[in-house]
Amino acid sequence: MKCLLGLAAVFGIIAFPVEVAACSMSGTPLEARQEIREDSSLRRLEGNFFVEGEIEWPASYGDPAIINGRIESKSGRSYPVQLEYLELLVPCGLQPTPPKNASGTFWITRKKRDGRYKMQLWVGEYLPEATPIIIGEQYNFEALGEPRELNVILPNGYSDEPEKQWPVVYMLDGGMQQDLMLVTGLERWNRLWGRSEQAIIVGIETKDRQRELLPPTSDPAEQKQYPTAGESEAFRDWIASSVKPLIEQTYRANGTDILVGESAAGHFVVETWINAAELFDGYAAISPSMQWSNQSLARQITGPFEGKPPIYLSIADEGGATEEGILDLADAMEETQNVCFSDRRGDLVHANSLHGLLPEVLQYLLPTEADWLSEYGLKLRCERLGQSAAP
Repeated sequence: MKCLLGLAAVFGIIAFPVEVAACSMSGTPLEARQEIREDSSLRRLEGNFFVEGEIEWPASYGDPAIINGRIESKSGRSYPVQLEYLELLVPCGLQPTPPKNASGTFWITRKKRDGRYKMQLWVGEYLPEATPIIIGEQYNFEALGEPRELNVILPNGYSDEPEKQWPVVYMLDGGMQQDLMLVTGLERWNRLWGRSEQAIIVGIETKDRQRELLPPTSDPAEQKQYPTAGESEAFRDWIASSVKPLIEQTYRANGTDILVGESAAGHFVVETWINAAELFDGYAAISPSMQWSNQSLARQITGPFEGKPPIYLSIADEGGATEEGILDLADAMEETQNVCFSDRRGDLVHANSLHGLLPEVLQYLLPTEADWLSEYGLKLRCERLGQSAAP
């Protein structure tokens, strides 16, 4: 590698154009480095060097700075090393900054001192510096006595179109360690195909899912297994009074709000649709836990449903009381209700229903005018479809 250095002034030092074969760093003068290369008592390694910890700066002029790090060799071994750094400027780029992560050839002692090998010389090049990937913004709340995160992912082009407004998808179980990344990836994939309208994604973290997402249960077995369960109404009130106002006041929302949840969060979606439908403009209950409390939510479902927002409802291979409750809910839907009921008992299991169906959820609730979707197999599959449907 060759680096051509231009005229520069660094700390008052003038450096004229000069070619160097590679970057190098050592605790010895330039003229002594060929001797280091030929010193058979040193171990020669090819690999990468990574700085570890803070640099120990010299107490007085003329003393070396101490840099600790490790060399990951091409053979796969790791060597803890220490470099005594005397140079103000590193040849190849006139680096007035501390040493950085680097690749190349390293000459180190064969024995450790104070737990580290001494690096005598490095010749190579600096590794590219990482740049953070910023995907969104995070707020910290306390709700139901628990600290929790609220994550906001903005659409591509949000800052480039200052007048444009966007729908909002509220995702339950939307913490960084929950479903946020999955949902964001699938929404972006939909966008690439024009399958659904771009949206602001709001991930709502849950801490105790049975407590926050489910109502009280009359089933003694569930009471014993989940003693904290039953505060879904309080969690819903928090979303309505704190989360939604924050999003509406801070971001350019267009007034279309979608609530999405799976399993226990799917039960929360259905409960909200039944008891507080005005909170959102569209609902998606993926494999909802309709067995909860002896299917009490399924039993309280009665029409008419006129004026209720559209809802996407799905079933996978849950079987038993969960299947009965979901089918009861689907059967209760009137022909005038905006609904997509997707029966996936033959091809999905409970564990992968969110992964498999979220693209269809968004296609149904945030449709586009794309007329090529069926050609590429991007169909909306609804065994039962109400009066309003996406193409």
